[in-house]
Amino acid sequence: KNPKLCGTKQFQTRKGERYVVFFYKTNCYSGELKSSDEGDVFWIPRGDLHKYTLCDDFPDMIRVFEEDDLSEFYYYTEGGDWKLKLL
Repeated sequence: KNPKLCGTKQFQTRKGERYVVFFYKTNCYSGELKSSDEGDVFWIPRGDLHKYTLCDDFPDMIRVFEEDDLSEFYYYTEGGDWKLKLL
């Protein structure tokens, strides 16, 4: 309920396709979580996140959710290497 847009994540595939992911947060939820072909969905207490194997860039992503001065998570290439910028 009452989701708030708190940031975006942008990146390009090696084929040049652009992806934009919108980050929303809320502190009010009702309903049932439903898993999909992408994997199981379940709640994790914030303090227990370190106990799970998460994607390599998750610590930077969660900063966008938690730090009000950040709103963008952006990957770009420079000299053939992937770089990450938080704005």
